[in-house]
Amino acid sequence: MSTDESDLLYGVPAIARHLKMTDRQVYHLDAKGQIPTFRVGGKVCWSRSGVARWLAEQEAAARQPRPAPKPAAPQAPAAVRPEVRRRGR
Repeated sequence: MSTDESDLLYGVPAIARHLKMTDRQVYHLDAKGQIPTFRVGGKVCWSRSGVARWLAEQEAAARQPRPAPKPAAPQAPAAVRPEVRRRGR
């Protein structure tokens, strides 16, 4: 698969503009590994086609039905800790 120059988003500001996010948000997502970026000469890059694929995957995942949460098991009351006497100074 080849990407031409117009497909490349070179640098965080370009990615942020494309996603309509702040630079800081993109840096955060990149640092947490939540967006599939790559580096060229130390710059964070992403292809427009990669962005489109990633967004489609995110949308598909969000549309999946989520299982109902299981009801929490009743908790036994915590044991009461006896009062500890301290010696005066």
